Amino acid sequence: MHQKSLIYEDPRISVILFDKKTLLRESLTRALASQADDILVMASPCDIGGIDTASICDVVIVRLDSTAPGDPGVVDLITRILEVRPDLSIIVLSERRASFPALRPVWNNIRGIITHDDDLKTILWAIRTVHAGGTLA
Repeated sequence: MHQKSLIYEDPRISVILFDKKTLLRESLTRALASQADDILVMASPCDIGGIDTASICDVVIVRLDSTAPGDPGVVDLITRILEVRPDLSIIVLSERRASFPALRPVWNNIRGIITHDDDLKTILWAIRTVHAGGTLA
């Protein structure tokens, strides 16, 4: 299902990246933005303050901190976003591809996992894939 970006009728795929760590959040946002003209990337701290912005985006990327993979804040954030937009495409950014027991309540709504080892080309492919309705293997 191809969704039209709701941000000012912008035709680009709109993405919001939630991450607690400012350096990673801002660096990845800038790197992705520099590599793709068809994707608009925004960053937000990993808190409920970004839910309004997430509700008008096409894709959400939420980083799962390896030091706290059971962080209830991440599950709560995803749950609150899904309450507003149950059809939203969500990607988890993690150190490794694995199932995370803490994410079970929201796992059916997560389209896939990207890792810190993935290059920008792979992350852009993942964004485009889930935006088009696909899932990541």
